[in-house]
Amino acid sequence: MDGDKKECVKMHDIIRDVAISIAKTKEHGGFIVRCDNDLEEWLEMHSSEMEECTAISLVYKKIKKHPDSLVCPKLKLLSLSSRDRWAKLELSQNFFEGIKKIEVLAFQSVHIQSLPASWQILQNIRTLHLECCDLRDISRIGGLVMLEILSLIGSQIEELPKEIGNLQHLKVLDMTKCKWLNRIPPGVLSRLTTLEELKIFPFSSWSSLEGNEEKTSACLDEITPLLDRYLKVLNVWIPNVEFVPRNFPFKNLTRFLIAVGLPYIDENDYLFKKRLRLHGVSPDSIKQSGIHPIVKKCEVLELALVYDLKNLFPHFDEEEQDGFSWLRTLKVYCCKEMEYVVKFTSNNNRTDLHVPNIFPLLEELYLGGLDGLKGIFHYNSDDLQLPPTDHQFVRKERISIASSLPRGFPQLQRLTVSFCPSLEEIISVRNRKTDDPINTSTSDDMILFPKLTDLTLGCLPSLISLCRAIDDEGSTGPPKDADGVESSTDNMNTPTEILVPFRSYSNQQ
Repeated sequence: MDGDKKECVKMHDIIRDVAISIAKTKEHGGFIVRCDNDLEEWLEMHSSEMEECTAISLVYKKIKKHPDSLVCPKLKLLSLSSRDRWAKLELSQNFFEGIKKIEVLAFQSVHIQSLPASWQILQNIRTLHLECCDLRDISRIGGLVMLEILSLIGSQIEELPKEIGNLQHLKVLDMTKCKWLNRIPPGVLSRLTTLEELKIFPFSSWSSLEGNEEKTSACLDEITPLLDRYLKVLNVWIPNVEFVPRNFPFKNLTRFLIAVGLPYIDENDYLFKKRLRLHGVSPDSIKQSGIHPIVKKCEVLELALVYDLKNLFPHFDEEEQDGFSWLRTLKVYCCKEMEYVVKFTSNNNRTDLHVPNIFPLLEELYLGGLDGLKGIFHYNSDDLQLPPTDHQFVRKERISIASSLPRGFPQLQRLTVSFCPSLEEIISVRNRKTDDPINTSTSDDMILFPKLTDLTLGCLPSLISLCRAIDDEGSTGPPKDADGVESSTDNMNTPTEILVPFRSYSNQQ
């Protein structure tokens, strides 16, 4: 069943109990699972149970005493989770001696002052989770030479031990939500040559690339050789675009969550998509850094306080000019100089004749605080070159174009526009010489938002229409219905060809 929280599911307690009862049988591995707030003592198990048990999972409020030595020779997984935040976990020095074959170890919400000496016995361990824990000395983790996955999500740790660099088989290092982390020793990350996933958000204490002084913390250029090898997933906050090496190979990433500037990003999105947030930077600084190649690879793109940016297309797509084929969510806030999201003219230097489908997969579009915004789409009609098969005719200086116009937002479901005082119309299709609107009502398939279900317009004092149109006589007045009656401005001057009916609409002034 769907859960109340994102990325979580619910399981009926009857189904859960049946699953546990099956799993604890000998033929299914002898799992031991307990979730009990009243649990204060370690489970009493018969010797036969301990010999056959392969997995133990305990969720408790507080266990006062743990066994001196856990003797489960076949144990592969041990999970201990406290409901009492950072309950002190005191393990004897010999605790791990009887579980040498363990492969997965997970502690959650416990306080670990130091790891016991018997920790070094766990040479078969592949996965270690110390999540939401209060960690002190964990340098002994560096001795787990076969470790492949290390997760410290949400733990209170101030410095990553330099011994972590000894983990030559490590594939995943996850330090998401380690808000107290303020130092990663130089050279540690570069030694993790087998790393495939690095999730280090919101760590921000990167050393600058400039200067000859000794580095006190890691630099981003330590990640460069990793990206040239196996690293394909990166979750990182870069507080200053100048920290990014010029030839940083971001393009090799298959998944990423990257914030440049202020990091306002939901850290709970563990299954994050290809997501990029740019805050307080200029387009030129992005182009000069290694970030520019991944702008078009984004599934979620957020732009906030990006200055000197007048349009998204073609500004971030000057080379291929084929649009943003992966983008599903676009958020643009407080970019004061932005005039249009898309401005297509002959200056875009396209050699082919067709206008590209710029946002083929976009589902959500949010625009807010754009003082200079004039519209979302802007096309100059006489700049659009049409193939011979396209229907076109010329009346004076107005050109009616049908099949050459892009299909707009074919997948857009939610459109929110607010606090854009200069915005008069959403779609602008005009003749460059006369600045007159172009007749779009002659096209039978001119539907720019065929899947729109939620439209929110707020604080748009200059808004006149969603798309201004002209009739065959050249009138630029409100569109007419089938009986020739002009539509009222109260109805947003919207031709029926531009928007199909949507379920939710609001206009807040």
